[in-house]
Amino acid sequence: MSKAAAYCRDWERERLEETLTLREAAEESGYSYHHLSRLVTAGQIPNAGVPGSPLIRRADMPKRPATVAAG
Repeated sequence: MSKAAAYCRDWERERLEETLTLREAAEESGYSYHHLSRLVTAGQIPNAGVPGSPLIRRADMPKRPATVAAG
């Protein structure tokens, strides 16, 4: 594997381990802050933070499906 490919692999692995606040996760995922909060409270997304101050690992963050414009 080339150094560049290894660097990209390592960067992506580290990126997925980053933790985000609910506000940051909402901006990236397209889901609302409140919806993400409910998912964490329900245990559907692991809380990478502490009770009362939840964090979401980027790897655990749900993604909205892409929408295709009607045309």
